[in-house]
Amino acid sequence: MKLAEVAELFVMIKRAYPNFDGSSENARFWHQYLTDTPFELAKANLDRHIETERFPPTIADLRRP
Repeated sequence: MKLAEVAELFVMIKRAYPNFDGSSENARFWHQYLTDTPFELAKANLDRHIETERFPPTIADLRRP
């Protein structure tokens, strides 16, 4: 996944969870752990997470197969 794609996910997370730290520093940190995760998988996991969870996702939540 590219850093720009992580930023796109962050926009979605921030809209769903207003208290989420959507800073560029945090996006760069997450990017380290999401580089080998396909964007489509992470987005599908995020969509599912938003529908079912009250709290923001973690990196591990987006990496799940």
